[in-house]
Amino acid sequence: LEDLWAFNDEALAETIVSARGALGSDRKTTIAWLYQESVLDAAKFKTLAPLLTARSAQFTFQVIGYGMPSGRFRVLEAAIDVAGGERRVTYLRDVTRRGRPHRSPPPAPGIGRRASRNR
Repeated sequence: LEDLWAFNDEALAETIVSARGALGSDRKTTIAWLYQESVLDAAKFKTLAPLLTARSAQFTFQVIGYGMPSGRFRVLEAAIDVAGGERRVTYLRDVTRRGRPHRSPPPAPGIGRRASRNR
């Protein structure tokens, strides 16, 4: 998982999506096109390949809800299966007790403070 975060690169993601849109369906059957089309160099491809798939019918998510200004949060893990054309939730678990999975964003200006009243 640390390898995936090391390449947390929005520009790379946009490049991949753009390049994939220009491919024919026969080229999208494997992830090899990422290297063959020079979207990823050999080192990045080798690192990311085990984390990628060309197709999937199951998707997993970690969903984080964060309340401002209270700082309360909720973390859910979910899995959705779309095989057979019918979407269904196959897994849903509240994992809030594990703690926050990342640092909270700083409060926006004016949030979390009571407005002063002029008397």
